[in-house]
Amino acid sequence: MEGIRMAWARSVGRAVRKGWWALLLVLVAGAWFLWSEGVQPGSDALPAVVETELLAGRGPGAPSSRTIAVDVKGAVQTPGVYQLPPGSRVKEALDAAGGALESAELAGINLAAKLEDGAMVVVPVKPTAGTEAGHPSLPEANLHGEQAGGTNAQAALTSAESAPATSGSGGIVHINSGSVDDIDRLPGIGKSKAEAIVQYRLEHGPFSSVDRLEDVPGIGPKLVERIRSQVDLQ
Repeated sequence: MEGIRMAWARSVGRAVRKGWWALLLVLVAGAWFLWSEGVQPGSDALPAVVETELLAGRGPGAPSSRTIAVDVKGAVQTPGVYQLPPGSRVKEALDAAGGALESAELAGINLAAKLEDGAMVVVPVKPTAGTEAGHPSLPEANLHGEQAGGTNAQAALTSAESAPATSGSGGIVHINSGSVDDIDRLPGIGKSKAEAIVQYRLEHGPFSSVDRLEDVPGIGPKLVERIRSQVDLQ
């Protein structure tokens, strides 16, 4: 009887030891599998998911939409090309350019009109006392991205060429409202330079000083000094 109990105890001991070894092998195999998959026990994979979302543009701080480019010209504080949110209005474009000048004529501009990418807004100048009624100052706002210097600007330039004289008393020429024929009468100017002055005025707004005539292609400091006493800023 005693021999039977001892044999049973030895059998149970061997079974327990085999069970422990089997459990140890399972744990080792599980740890190796987790390590080979790149995930350590107890680690948190959430940062990788968040990083993926940020790279995909879905995380915080990602831009919600593209912008549109709008060219603002004429009687504004700072003419130039501005990036605005899609669906922006003409008023927002003027605000981006620093607002309209006191000489700006806003009556014919729809400030609530929506802008498209590549649009051009040109703010005209109020007619001065020496400007004939109907004399074009600047083309109206181009909201749909037509090329600058296109049909509207060319029509305005053509009208300016044929407009009545706007020279003041004593032969003074108004460079901000004078026609091509008026400016052509200045010494050393000629028709091509007169057209260049009117075209520049249409695209960039009124001249803030006589010295700004040097910004017009083909006109240098010597020519500006030559005509300075014969022009004004009207």
